Amino acid sequence: MRTIMLLASTAILTACSVSDGDEANAIGNNVVEAACQPLDPEAKAALRKLDQDYAAAWKLEGTEAQREALLDLFIEKATIIPGNGGEPLSGREALDGYWFPSDSPPTVVSRFERSTASVEGTNCLAAITGRSSAAWIVDDEETAYEGNYIILAEKRPTGAWKIRKMTWNSRPQGD
Repeated sequence: MRTIMLLASTAILTACSVSDGDEANAIGNNVVEAACQPLDPEAKAALRKLDQDYAAAWKLEGTEAQREALLDLFIEKATIIPGNGGEPLSGREALDGYWFPSDSPPTVVSRFERSTASVEGTNCLAAITGRSSAAWIVDDEETAYEGNYIILAEKRPTGAWKIRKMTWNSRPQGD
């Protein structure tokens, strides 16, 4: 996959740096076209499933089950950009610390719904956008929110789609 991405990146740069009609431009365009084709219906379905798997991971019972399922959806060096204005966080360890701090009381996610608005991209890299709403209980107090999100997903050498980057915004539900 790294070789394909390197070839694709080189081809894109080559295509942008040579004049129209140049042989290198034609070769560069052919490499990009061969490497990254538009999403087919099967890929779009897999990406919609990835989006729903994110919500399903949060609804699992127990912090360990949530952690395992959730972090498995991300590439090792994934980045999230929290919607509360927080700094971007990169790497599964940072995501784990953000979502599952060791000093945090148990959290029960009572509701997590996602409505995929669009899935766009290529069979290498794709964007998923949508709306979400969730509610969780900490220390017998429920908090609910709604908002928008965007996920940048990449297809791994295994054929599985994983989250590379994600950001969201949220506001208390009902505002």
